[in-house]
Amino acid sequence: MKVRPVVFLVVTLVAIAFVALVCAGAAKAPAAPKGDAKAGKAVYDKNCVICHSKDGSGNKSLAVLPYSDPKVIKGHPTAEKWVKAISDGVKGSKVSMKGYKGELKPAEISNVAAYTWKFRTPKKEEHPH
Repeated sequence: MKVRPVVFLVVTLVAIAFVALVCAGAAKAPAAPKGDAKAGKAVYDKNCVICHSKDGSGNKSLAVLPYSDPKVIKGHPTAEKWVKAISDGVKGSKVSMKGYKGELKPAEISNVAAYTWKFRTPKKEEHPH
C-alpha cells in the first residue's frame, strides 16, 4: 500500500501542530505572588493609586509606566522580584519608587503584590494590532 503525499503531508502537519501546542503549554506564565489580592486593593488604593492609577496604567505626567509595559515586566518577571520591588523600591532612569519595607507589614506587601499582578496583562487598547 502506497501512502499518498497529501495524506503524509496532512499527518505530518497535524503532528507538528500537536508538538507545538505541547511545547507552548510548557512555557507557562510565572505564578502570581502569594497574598490576598482583595486585601491588597485597600493597600493599593491608599498608597499606590496616585502614581500607578486606579487600573495600573501608570501616570504619564510622572513618567510612571503601566504595569503591563514590557520594560516593567522584564525588570520584575517573577512574583519574588515583583514583591521585592514593592518592598525595596525601584531605581529608574526617569523615575524611582520608594520601598515600602518598614512602612507596610510583610503581609500587606504580599497582598498588594497579589493585587497588582493582574495589571501586568496588557489591555487591548494599549497594544492595538
